[in-house]
Amino acid sequence: MNVFLLPKNLCHKLNSLISNFWWGTQDKVAKIHWKGWESMCKNKIVRGLGLRDLVAFNSALLAKQVWRILNNPSTLAAKILKVVCFPNSSILNANAGLRPSYIWKSIHSAINTVKEGMIWRIANGEEVKIWQDKWIPTSESSKIMSPVNTLSSDAKVAELINLTTRWLNLQMLTQIFWEVDRQ
Repeated sequence: MNVFLLPKNLCHKLNSLISNFWWGTQDKVAKIHWKGWESMCKNKIVRGLGLRDLVAFNSALLAKQVWRILNNPSTLAAKILKVVCFPNSSILNANAGLRPSYIWKSIHSAINTVKEGMIWRIANGEEVKIWQDKWIPTSESSKIMSPVNTLSSDAKVAELINLTTRWLNLQMLTQIFWEVDRQ
């Protein structure tokens, strides 16, 4: 599950076997359904049994591999995948290719999961696009909601930073963004 995307039918059958253990029959007498499957898959902290939905768990493990490749590009596995699967781009921008190996196809399936959960941390702001990238930690969508008006739609966060103070230019923020985004 850590490297291969298991077929959803297999995961559903395994989930079914687990649920039959809890709910199945014993000596041709049906067991009592004390809790629903969704409730059983909830964390123990929120009064679930902590069982795993295997489709989601498989996806999470594959996303963990994408994260490892992204953060540890010097590992042997990351180097091999880089050369073979995405030689001219980052793993986040990689294509599956025409005839990908099953391992690459599996890992590639989790790239969007990682992208959805990522948010930029602003250092110098030279790589982060103001209106396209996720970089606002307090916003629900993590993106700027204000419309593009003064700067171009491809403007970078670095354009909002005062070079002498190395802090956001508050006067520019007031002119460009709504109050929600300024906060």
